[in-house]
Amino acid sequence: MSKEADDSAPQATLRGRNRPGRRWGLAAIAASVLLIVLGLAFRPRAVDVELAAVARGPMSVAVQDRGQTRVLDRYAISSPVAGTLERIPFQAGDSVRAGDVLARIAPSALSPLGGAQTHAAVAQAEAALRQAEAAAGGTQAKADLASEEYRRAAALAAQGLVAPQDLDIAHANQAAAQRDLQAAHASVAQSRAALASARAALMVLDPGNAGVLEIRAPVDSRIFAVPERSGRAVAAGDPLMTLGNPHEIEAVIDLLSEDAVRTSAGDLVFLVDWGGDHPLPGRVKTVEASAFTKISALGIEEQRVHVIASIPDPPPSLGDGYRVQGQIVVWSAPDAVQVPIGALTRFGSHWGAFVALDGRARMRELQIGHRNDETAEVLDGVRTGERVIVHPTDEIADGVRVTD
Repeated sequence: MSKEADDSAPQATLRGRNRPGRRWGLAAIAASVLLIVLGLAFRPRAVDVELAAVARGPMSVAVQDRGQTRVLDRYAISSPVAGTLERIPFQAGDSVRAGDVLARIAPSALSPLGGAQTHAAVAQAEAALRQAEAAAGGTQAKADLASEEYRRAAALAAQGLVAPQDLDIAHANQAAAQRDLQAAHASVAQSRAALASARAALMVLDPGNAGVLEIRAPVDSRIFAVPERSGRAVAAGDPLMTLGNPHEIEAVIDLLSEDAVRTSAGDLVFLVDWGGDHPLPGRVKTVEASAFTKISALGIEEQRVHVIASIPDPPPSLGDGYRVQGQIVVWSAPDAVQVPIGALTRFGSHWGAFVALDGRARMRELQIGHRNDETAEVLDGVRTGERVIVHPTDEIADGVRVTD
């Protein structure tokens, strides 16, 4: 046998021995690929979710309910004497100036008893005027003090020594004191007009006096109601009309008692749904100390409280007794970390949320502060910029794959 034949025999044997090992290697690779394909085919699909970023910014909490407007200064004009009333030339909605003649009455002759009652009415009107003037003096002192406190607070705030909220409260107190002062001055004007009417009634004590008694407007105002315009016989004290100043309007908001306890004087108020295209700002003047029972539309007894809010600049179209919706801000923060309310989930006895990290849902326990209808304040648990799952379904659990 030749040398070439001897050299080829081992090589052929070696190639024959390598074929089974190669086939096993290819089979292993194919099996691995198949397992990967099957794993990708049968692994759980990613759940579609809605994500929202954890934001930082201003936040407020408000309580709200229905209310209505009312004129701050209202004057009920009545007949000071018995007599014959001439037809009233005005009707509801008319504006009058101070001193305008509202009505004319031809007085009837008074009996001795009526004369004594007229003198007593004059004395009572004089006492009421003195009381109104004394009250106005006290209100003036309070208004001066509130103005001085606001000036001091403004000076300290300019130096960064007073919180902005304290400055707002001082400003609200000043505005409320000025409103009370205006009401006190209006009360003095009304008392003076009542005294003038009482003194005018003395004219009928003179048998030879056949004059006509003129009832004049005490202040610039608007006529809200005239019960009867026709000429007729009237008795002393019969109502003739109601006047009011449409530029001095406040809102009376009926809050549930549990909401009223969260409200205090000076809180910011927004009046909405009053018919205009923008909210009307105001401040809480008073939270009445006594509640009253009201039956809801569902027949449920509710304890409600009147909250009185001032309206600094009411529009001319807003009148007395108009319906409004009052939103009272009971808490606010200029820079709060917050998440949508829909992202909150109960984990046992704690609040939490699912945060989307690297394509998977991760459960986070949160420490929640204040909440309103849209967002919740987060004190701890998430960072600004992280994304939380809004309205998570039953498919969402810790570690589940998610996509938006």
